[in-house]
Amino acid sequence: KSRFPEGELTKKAKAEIETGIQVGSSTTSKPESLYSLFHSFMLNNRTEKAKEYLVQLIRNHPDSSYTSKARKEMEKSGHK
Repeated sequence: KSRFPEGELTKKAKAEIETGIQVGSSTTSKPESLYSLFHSFMLNNRTEKAKEYLVQLIRNHPDSSYTSKARKEMEKSGHK
């Protein structure tokens, strides 16, 4: 069973992604969306996929609180 959280942040990220796909934009570049996807993959032990979103957060939003939060979560899990 998948453990993807269905909190408000995840719902918002999913909506932003769908909108981005429909209009062909890069909506997933928002730090909130990237963090939500990162967190969902971490909860499902899909760390390689989670790392992809962490890399995007670091590259595009190095000073974001979401980037800091994601880094701490990755370190806490024992992954680098």
